[in-house]
Amino acid sequence: MYLEQIETDILEELNPEKSYIFLKSFKSKRIKDHGRVVSSLGSPELNYKFAKNIIGSEVFRHEDVVIDSKDLNLIYKFARDVKGADISKLSKIVIDSRDLKYNYMFLRDIKGCLAKGHIEVITQSNNLEYLEYLKILIESRRKSKSRIAKK
Repeated sequence: MYLEQIETDILEELNPEKSYIFLKSFKSKRIKDHGRVVSSLGSPELNYKFAKNIIGSEVFRHEDVVIDSKDLNLIYKFARDVKGADISKLSKIVIDSRDLKYNYMFLRDIKGCLAKGHIEVITQSNNLEYLEYLKILIESRRKSKSRIAKK
């Protein structure tokens, strides 16, 4: 009973950090209520942490906040770490950014990414460093596949 009153007070306070800390510490049936507070008032970083660490969160709600931040590092971490993230949607944002570092990282690390789009960004850049990284990545994946096929 006392814990329920604390939770109600936190929700009425509309404090996204307190909502996150409360859910990290206690089980609750009001995850969606806390999630709305975090997505409305919390930083993109807090939304990433919420979606990553709070089971039962509405991932799409927090994903939109991260996308709106246009922070490619946070978008990458969201795709890598958050179960239920919309990989295609996040992948498209990185492709559209034309950022070589994050296009390479998505291609290397994110299963289900839009690989052809990431490869296209890198190859069209004519950046020798990232073309070499791409070549090494492709060769290592070919070797992995051939080792698996031999088993």
